[in-house]
Amino acid sequence: MARTKEEIRKLFEARLQEDSLANQSLRALKQCLAHLDTNTGATVGAVGCFFLLHFAGSKQLTILLAEEGWFSALDTTYGMEREIYHLTMAGEITKVDRLLVDMYLKKLKGVEKKITSAFPKRKELIKQAFWAHNKRRYDLSIPLFLSQSDGISMDITNGEYFLKDKGRPRTAKFVDSKILNPIFSQLFELLRINLPISASKDQRKKQHVNFNRHAILHGEDLHYGTKLNSFKAISLLSYLSSLNEILEPAKEPMEILHQLLKMGQDN
Repeated sequence: MARTKEEIRKLFEARLQEDSLANQSLRALKQCLAHLDTNTGATVGAVGCFFLLHFAGSKQLTILLAEEGWFSALDTTYGMEREIYHLTMAGEITKVDRLLVDMYLKKLKGVEKKITSAFPKRKELIKQAFWAHNKRRYDLSIPLFLSQSDGISMDITNGEYFLKDKGRPRTAKFVDSKILNPIFSQLFELLRINLPISASKDQRKKQHVNFNRHAILHGEDLHYGTKLNSFKAISLLSYLSSLNEILEPAKEPMEILHQLLKMGQDN
């Protein structure tokens, strides 16, 4: 028998009280439950809310990882996110790096296929980048991955992610104008905020930045060609590809919800 909205709310609130990561998402969950499509039904709608809760609850973690150069929010499972969250809070960034590298190693072929399928006109360049990565020619793969991220950003948002207007990434304008539902907009948070990967030269002088697009492509960083940095660049491409997958077929909130559910079943 289908649960009522109130039963669903109590169930999730009990779960949230047990989980410090998910607890950050109570407000987003209530928003979702309050705006359930009346034609969807409580059970299906609750599944959608719980799936969105996975993203909403990971917002802080997503930003923390992006500060370290990882754009993996749409690739990790909920269980993995909890593990990464606790490691990050404990300052175990090296263990987080190892965990994410292992994850991408296992799903590398699938990630490559997803990206090349999403952007067929870039297929050959992206395949060359993955070839260089697999051959451990990270000095070649990383610039290709980053340059294609530039292009894909333009394809999706008509704005360069690594350039800024009034101190914000140019992609932020797209997010502000297109992603109207506050629940869904959290998926695109990394396109709104300034991160080390796009830090300016003055900003890099003030803080230690390990992975920066400008420093790599303009020859400032001579030691960028590492396995870790190549996987971080892949995570950025994968993130952008996932956002495109959400946007391309889905224009309305409930359409986006159904697309997210389909992605969750595929992972």
